[in-house]
Amino acid sequence: MTKASTPPLLTASVLTAMTIWLAACGGSGDDTSAPTSAVPTRAEGAYLTAAQGDSAAVGLTLVNAAGQGFVLLSDDGDAAATVMHISNKTEARRAPAGAAFVTPSYSRSEPLTLTPLSGPALAGDYQLLLDGKPAALSVAADGRITAAAASTCKLSGQVDLASSYGGAKAVTLNLQNCGTLAAGSYAGVLYAAASTAPARWQAVVENGKSVIDLLAY
Repeated sequence: MTKASTPPLLTASVLTAMTIWLAACGGSGDDTSAPTSAVPTRAEGAYLTAAQGDSAAVGLTLVNAAGQGFVLLSDDGDAAATVMHISNKTEARRAPAGAAFVTPSYSRSEPLTLTPLSGPALAGDYQLLLDGKPAALSVAADGRITAAAASTCKLSGQVDLASSYGGAKAVTLNLQNCGTLAAGSYAGVLYAAASTAPARWQAVVENGKSVIDLLAY
């Protein structure tokens, strides 16, 4: 797992309310890679999830109308350590890949309301911290992500504004010169909720080997 300024996948208050119940291949929930995990079926929406059967135990499940989406799991309620790309309701690809096929079960799953995201709402300039390296980027109204010219750590990519995984959006990022983080393409999901404030959004992305959980201010 790689933490980017240790963003909380779930806030302490949410964890308390939950009674501490135990949060570059493919790009979005329609990942067609060979499944390495089987996850419980969920209807379209966003859910706070407590899972058993995986090394990471608590986080979010984000599902679209076709049953595709993401499971984001954390070891400790802090930054996400595992991303599961759901390709067909239950079939999923786990990142980072484990040595064995993983079949988690949900000990608890509760609906979560995410903040609606649109091009105009996302458009703007943002500051982030990745592996101790400050980064600046802008998001255009069409979802295009561009690194600031003065930023040494470069992030670019695209938010898929047409996608909706319980209100979250698929995102692809390209990293260059961001400390010890591997350069190249990452894929995952971007969302906003009351728990991400004061950050304007949170993104969890992976490159097949590493998971990056970041907050944008």
